Amino acid sequence: MWLALLTGLFGSMHCVGMCGAIALTLPSRTFLGNLLYNTGRILSYTLIGFLFGSFGKGLNLIGIQQYISISLGLVIIVAVFIPYLLKFSFLDSSFTKFKQLFTPFFKRKNHFSLLMIGVLNGFLPCGLIYLAIIGSVVMAEPLEGALYMFLFGVGTLPMMLSLTIYKNLLTAEWRRKIFKMMPMFAVMVGILLIFRGLNLGIPYISPYIEPASQTVECGVKH
Repeated sequence: MWLALLTGLFGSMHCVGMCGAIALTLPSRTFLGNLLYNTGRILSYTLIGFLFGSFGKGLNLIGIQQYISISLGLVIIVAVFIPYLLKFSFLDSSFTKFKQLFTPFFKRKNHFSLLMIGVLNGFLPCGLIYLAIIGSVVMAEPLEGALYMFLFGVGTLPMMLSLTIYKNLLTAEWRRKIFKMMPMFAVMVGILLIFRGLNLGIPYISPYIEPASQTVECGVKH
């Protein structure tokens, strides 16, 4: 779970670069408005974590969750060195109409609108969120997946709440620096996922998980 918090904390400058435009144009620029917006984001992340944690549980039940963890870790690392291996342009195009849902909420200044802007923002395509989602799948439990994404969102909170103070950092130069750091962070996440899948018995890094019995006993009473 600590990885979720660190992913959000160290990746929060990426959030500033990607979501800063939305946060800086909220109908209400007060601290409460910013808090409601970020609460909406975290609610969406938590729901996403619950759904993907449920998916991970299904993988765990059929005995391949460890292999999935190793495979996802390898995919992340390979994608860093071959940037065009994984492209999510199909997601970006499919969300074009989805983004139009923001419009009516930006026209209002009530608390519900601010919360909904955050909720919708949480479902927008983002490479950092994809990394966090992979972590929630590895959790292999709906509630743990939800908690993982919740902690990820909490990790992004300090920087996003301080966005109005750090708005002058949203320069092209800063964005280039942020994106240069992201591949290194992604490789670290990939390595941790591989270690987790190897089941080495290392606390917090690769805890030993007793493999579930796949033997089904059938008995006939006479």
